[in-house]
This record gives sequence, C-alpha cells and structure tokens, in this order.
Amino acid sequence: MPNDYSEDKGSANAGATSASAQAPKLRSGATYPAWRRDMEVWLERHNANGVHTRVVDPTNWKHWVTLMGQWDNEALADAMTVYDVANNAAGSSSNNNTMTSATSASVSATLPEAEAKRRQALTAMVRNSQRVFGALYSALPDDLRTQSQSVPRGCAYLLWHWLEMKFQSTEADTVHELLEQWFTLRQA
Repeated sequence: MPNDYSEDKGSANAGATSASAQAPKLRSGATYPAWRRDMEVWLERHNANGVHTRVVDPTNWKHWVTLMGQWDNEALADAMTVYDVANNAAGSSSNNNTMTSATSASVSATLPEAEAKRRQALTAMVRNSQRVFGALYSALPDDLRTQSQSVPRGCAYLLWHWLEMKFQSTEADTVHELLEQWFTLRQA
C-alpha cells in the first residue's frame, strides 16, 4: 500500500537496496517534517553514509568537482595513450596482458600512495553526494525544484541544508504566530 510520499512499503523489494527503489516524494511544505524522517531513513538504507549532513562549503564543492574532472581526464588520456592502436603494436594476447599490467603499474607509480588514497576518498564522497543529490532533487515537487536552482548541482548537503532552512523558518514563524495568538487570547 503506497504511503503519502509515493513509496510502496508493501512491495517485495521494500527492504532491497536496488537502484529502482523510489525515494519518498515531498508533496508540500506542510508534510516536510514527516517527509524528512522518511527521507533520512531511505537515504541511509540506500548507502548515503551521511553525505547529506556532512557540512560542505559551496566554494570547496566547486573546486572538488573541478579537480575530479581533471583527474578523470588525466586517467582517460593515459588509458587512451596506452591502448592507442596506432602507437602500440597490438599483436598477441600476451602483449595485451603485458600492456595492461604496465598501465596499472604506471598509473599507480605516478601518484604517491597517500595522494592516491586522498583522491579515491574525495572521488567516492563527491560521487556519493551526486547520487544522493539526484535522489533528493527527484523527490521535490516542480515548484521547489525551480526555487532550488541556486544550490550547486550535485551537492547533497547544500540541497538538504537549503530545504531545512526553507521549512524550519516556516515552522518557527508559525510557532511565533501561535504564541502571539495564545498571549492575546480573551474571553469573548
């Protein structure tokens, strides 16, 4: 039976971590507190590893994405050079196996081990954030998608934080308004 957020909890795959499982949908600001709890559970069930709550500065985010693009381009250029048929005599399968071993050795030898680990950790975090950002963004209604255009694409923390600020301030205003009404109550 579907819940208010279009998540089918009764399906056979409800506990599975498949990519096809749909995140709970945010219908309106009024349902934000309940949606937030459901979305936190859904994200953790789908290996978000808290990436949406890890504080990220927008300037750092843009820098990290740029670095990852450079690293990906370097790795692709290296792979294309090694496997370029015009520059390499690709004959027997033993020659290809030797080339593959040489490529792996040359790529890992070019970076110190500590630098390779840092790159791997940053790349994993950025890719995870981009995946979680996609899940969060797809759960938003069209009007919130339009409003969130100022959030850097792919940064799950900044989108999550933007949603919290948007709806928590609304809740605080409502509480303040209700307190004012309570203090001014009179018997009619």
